[in-house]
Amino acid sequence: MRKISLKQKLLKIAQEDSDFPEDSEENEEEDNSHSERNSNSSSNILEEQLCHVLTILRAQYISYQTSHWQVCGSSFYSDHLLFAKLYDSVTEDIDKLAEKMVCYSGEDSVELESQAAKISSMCAKWSNERCHYKRGMKSEQMLQEAIEEAYSEITRAKKMTLGLDDFLMALANAHEENIYLLKRSLKSSR
Repeated sequence: MRKISLKQKLLKIAQEDSDFPEDSEENEEEDNSHSERNSNSSSNILEEQLCHVLTILRAQYISYQTSHWQVCGSSFYSDHLLFAKLYDSVTEDIDKLAEKMVCYSGEDSVELESQAAKISSMCAKWSNERCHYKRGMKSEQMLQEAIEEAYSEITRAKKMTLGLDDFLMALANAHEENIYLLKRSLKSSR
């Protein structure tokens, strides 16, 4: 005897209440394969979107740490501390997101080789910006866009959980604070 998912039961009820043709065994098999394709597709969306956010965070870590080492001038000490604060905060974000990804999609979702190539590409996009604050702002803007897209796509795929919703919202909020700190530092450096 086949198990019928809740979604399939609801679809069947909806079809019975409308003008849809009666379900046959053939239609049920079609629905099952369609559901599996949608499930795989939505799982891929979850993994792809979170992987993009993770890539940006890992590239940010490298960028902020590099800025931490390279700052100089009259505001050296405050800039040195600012970039240390930024890369320390990103470390926690990376760890939390990677653990969620492993939980949702398995350990291959954080596979080193593909992540390294994407991180390298991301760092290369930012490296032409010599101003540490502007480079940080560029990365933060890209992160905000990626979080917003991930949130939208994961919700649309019906893969959003309460915990992931909370994480993405908190991540966006924390990085808005980073934008504020970078903007303030940029203004005071002029």
